[in-house]
Amino acid sequence: MLWNENNMTEWKNKCNNIDIKYRCAVFYLCFLNIFSQFLI
Repeated sequence: MLWNENNMTEWKNKCNNIDIKYRCAVFYLCFLNIFSQFLI
């Protein structure tokens, strides 16, 4: 898939969505939690 300016702009606009930021944060925290359990 080629990334042109329009695709990047659309992607940035989606990332600026608070709901998506919230979901990404939750996913990231869950990922860190699982990952840290593997390290311990």
